[in-house]
Amino acid sequence: MRNNNDNYDIMQLTGYSKTQAQRLMRQAKAVMVADGFDWYSGKRISRVPIQAVEQILGFKINLENDIIDDVQVPSAVIGKDGFNDGKQG
Repeated sequence: MRNNNDNYDIMQLTGYSKTQAQRLMRQAKAVMVADGFDWYSGKRISRVPIQAVEQILGFKINLENDIIDDVQVPSAVIGKDGFNDGKQG
């Protein structure tokens, strides 16, 4: 299980582009510094904990299968009739 991730790992796990992964990395480093981990303020630090990335994205990343958890909402389905928000009528 990967706990610390670099830009390539973030691209693989989320499907984001290189630029978006780099932006996530910078934001995750800022989160870690704000949480009191000054070591992450260095320019050469190229790995961040997956929890920092998940905090920014707002969802959990399942590292076992390299898939994202809790993204699909079962009640929000788009079918041939359009958007279904789970309400009848």
